[in-house]
This record gives sequence, C-alpha cells and structure tokens, in this order.
Amino acid sequence: MIEVYKDVYDWNYLYPYVYNEAVLREKLTNDNEYWFPAENIDTGEIVGNGYLKKVNKYIVFIARLACKKKYQGRGLAGILGATCMKSLYKMNFFDGVIRLECDVRAKAYYSQKFVEKTGSIPYGFIPNYNNYADKRFYKKSKQEPFTAGKIEPVIMYFQPFNTFWKKRTNDINIYDDKRITEMYYSIRDKNKHKMKSDNVYIKKKTKKPQKSEFKINLDYYKAIVSIDGYMGEKKLKKILNLFKNWNLIEWRIPTTTTGLNCQKIALNYNFEVVGYNPGSNINNEIEDTILFNYFPNGIDFNQFKDLKLTDRNKPIVKSVLKFLDDSN
Repeated sequence: MIEVYKDVYDWNYLYPYVYNEAVLREKLTNDNEYWFPAENIDTGEIVGNGYLKKVNKYIVFIARLACKKKYQGRGLAGILGATCMKSLYKMNFFDGVIRLECDVRAKAYYSQKFVEKTGSIPYGFIPNYNNYADKRFYKKSKQEPFTAGKIEPVIMYFQPFNTFWKKRTNDINIYDDKRITEMYYSIRDKNKHKMKSDNVYIKKKTKKPQKSEFKINLDYYKAIVSIDGYMGEKKLKKILNLFKNWNLIEWRIPTTTTGLNCQKIALNYNFEVVGYNPGSNINNEIEDTILFNYFPNGIDFNQFKDLKLTDRNKPIVKSVLKFLDDSN
C-alpha cells in the first residue's frame, strides 16, 4: 500500500503516515476504518488502494483512493470502489448508514465523473482544502499546523441511500443574504424531486443561541479547523484568534432557528459561503447545514488555475468564485 502512494504522490501526500508501515498496521485494527487494496492476481502486485471511515452511525466517508500511474485511465478506481462496497455490504458495515461522503480534487475531472456516476451529488467547493508536501519530518507534537505546501481546492460530494430523504428535516431556516439563498437554490435545483417539499423560511431577525453547542476537529497536516454546530460571537472571536495561523476555518451551521444567528455572525466576520449540505448529522438530527469558510492566511488565487470541472459542478464553483471576487 505504501508503494502505491509513493508511485502516485512521491513523498508529497496529504498525510505522512501512509508511508509508515507501523502506523498503517495500527490503523488496520480500527473497526471504524477500512483500508482496501487492489492486487494484480497474476503478479501479486498491489496496484491501488482506498480508505473508508465510519464517521457516526449515519455517515461513512471515503478517501485515499489511489492507483499506480501505469494502471490509471483503465477504470480501475471504479472497479476498486465498487468491489469494496460490495464486500462491506456483506460484512454489514453499512447497517444504519444513510449517507456516503467524499471530497474530490477540483482538477481531477475523471474522478468527479466517476463519483457522479455512483449517484453522488456535489454540494460545495472549498478552497485551501488540500495541502500537498513532504511532511515526513513535520512534528505534529509541536502544536503548529503545517501550512506550507501545494494548496488545492476540492469539490464536496454526498451520496444519499436507504432512508436518507425520509429522515432529513425539511424545515429550512436561512438568513436573508443573497449568498446563502443563491447557494441553497443552486443545490435545490439539482435535487428538485427530493427537495421540492422543503419549507423555506428566509429571515432577517434572529435570536442569539442560549449556549454554544459545537464540535471542533483539528487537522494539523492540512491546517484545517472544522466546526459543526452553534456558537456565539464571543466564542467565535476566541477561535479566530487561537487559529489565526491556519489555512482554513470551516464552520458548518445548521439551517434551524437556532442556527440563524450563527449564519449572521459568520457573515459579519467575513466567512465565505462555499456550499449547502442537505441532511448532515449534527446533534443526532438529519438536518441541512450551510458551509462557511474563513481563510486566516488568505487565498492564493493561483489554486483556481486549470480547474477541470464537470457540468454539475460548474454552477457551485462559479458562485463561490464570484463571492470571493466580491470580497477581495
């Protein structure tokens, strides 16, 4: 498996542990993570691999799909993914799961086409997300994020299945701002038959949340802070100051009445609207969230050169780039 990542990325993959046999062996023992290799039966060579993680009882995240260069362009990634899914279904890995998530490089057209053929739906475009560099000698223990590297944006996808649309809450509360409404209706237009019964409430008046209720995750290797849930202005100020040297602060805010004030706060503190996520799982509810991004180190617009996008992705990307241009 290590040889696959070296062949595709040299030493410049997002996470250096994929080059460490001891760490990989330890991860293989985690019941919530599943690594799957593809082997050439004739030679015994490992030609590709991938990774699945059960985020919670409803959501599975798929990533790390890679095939050696000499095997690329033959549809191997698709076969690898499909075979893995079938195996995991037999192992009851997907019991209770109603949503599959992944991110795809915005310059990887054929990867985008593949995930769309599986029924996956694009819902966001996130700049500053991938950070490729040789990180083998980076020490996470020093509590400083790895910010240097080749920065790339990604397309966010989700694939609904089983009872997803039945469980999803369709009362949608969004703050009255054209960036939010434009993003919501862009996603809704692509899913008309499933989101046509949404009860949409667009409001200017908001109530402050009684208390902060959020989860936070730190990815030191990509210099990303991920926040899900509700927080007030005072708490946000502390977070922005604490993580002022990171590449990206991502805040996913539910479209609930409580979330309205948070949406307003995010806009007031110069967060950008980069996506709309139908039916994510926060506070044990299947409710929509709006993706807000803040860029403490700014944005290098060179990362948007040579984007290779499918027709389904172009409207989302166009909206986000327009928002960024208007802000700069």
